[in-house]
Amino acid sequence: MRSLSISLVCLLLLHGCATCKSKDGQPALATVEAEVGNVPAGTRETALRAGDFGMEFSLIPAGSFLMGSPDAEAGREFDERQHQVTLEKSFYLQTTEVTQGQWLAVMGDNPATFTNCGPDCPVERVSWNEVQQFLVRLNGLSDHHYRLPSESEWEYACREGESFSSAAADMGDPLLLASPSLDELGWYVGNSQQGTHPVKGKRANRFGLYDMQGNVWEWVGDWKNIYAFTPASDRGGPVGGSAKVRRGGAWNVYDRLCRCSYRSNAIDDNRDAFTGFRLVLEDREEASAEKSEGGTGDTAAAAALPVIHFAYDSYELDAEARGVLDGILPRLLRSESGLQIHGHACDLGASSYNDQLAARRAEAVRAHLEGAGIAAGRLTVVSHGEKAPAVSNDTDGHRRQNRRVELRWQ
Repeated sequence: MRSLSISLVCLLLLHGCATCKSKDGQPALATVEAEVGNVPAGTRETALRAGDFGMEFSLIPAGSFLMGSPDAEAGREFDERQHQVTLEKSFYLQTTEVTQGQWLAVMGDNPATFTNCGPDCPVERVSWNEVQQFLVRLNGLSDHHYRLPSESEWEYACREGESFSSAAADMGDPLLLASPSLDELGWYVGNSQQGTHPVKGKRANRFGLYDMQGNVWEWVGDWKNIYAFTPASDRGGPVGGSAKVRRGGAWNVYDRLCRCSYRSNAIDDNRDAFTGFRLVLEDREEASAEKSEGGTGDTAAAAALPVIHFAYDSYELDAEARGVLDGILPRLLRSESGLQIHGHACDLGASSYNDQLAARRAEAVRAHLEGAGIAAGRLTVVSHGEKAPAVSNDTDGHRRQNRRVELRWQ
């Protein structure tokens, strides 16, 4: 086993002085030594960088790869068509899933089902929208900038920058419950004993990343959509859709769902005992420069805007919807970009009524944002009654998904 010791600077140590404050009331800086263990012999050098609240990030080098799976891969799904993707910039990806202790330190609560697992276990039972609130608060506390990885960034890191599917040699056989290759890397139905486990409990991949396969599903920034038929560049994904992508499999699924190419999805306010996330770390100046240049930062920002859901047959903002909007207000107030407000209607009922309902929902969101200080000239109600495709054949889920207003950067 090779160990790599480097000096890391973090904002707050979960297992140290959790309440240390500087003179201005902010968490005090501390320097620690981190050791990369459980990395197989012959691994490539891993450059680590410290984040806040004990988070650790590994440098993922720029490169090109075949995203998706070959036709002959066991367990392959129809939406995994192979296509070339080029990531033009290196990025820092969190070495572990965000833990219960890290969520508690930022948000002040612990929503996880498996609290008995301890603070070093991944946080779960957090929706995509709640992750956006976590990011708003974390970015407000930090000198860094954090975001979710894109779907292509996530798969590239899982594949270790190559086109093969990590640990896929004996995965995907429907007659086998166990996968010896996956046993070394992650927790799944064959070895989890029906629950999450502390991060770093399995071997890291060659990028120094733990639990990329198994333990909990991981939210990414992108909407679910079909892959492009032409080579893609950078981390841009679709700017709209009806469900967010989850990657990596979890403690309660078979090995074939833990393949690097498998694409799960769920609506953005879904929360369950097997979905968590990990983050990308950027310099704040770099993130701002990308957005101002119209680069990949624009796409990431667009994907990071939450969707506002409404109760059945209602166009009034409830407490949850107001909380989601208020959670992103600091970021909206810092930005000078315009916002498009898209109202959606259920296509299972009368068209004229649903179009009016969608229009009122969009107007309710616009009025709330303007009342909170967003300049009226930045807010544009673009469309009403857009028909969003169903996430599944479930009628209730279909209606729930279409009772929403979507925000997009202009």
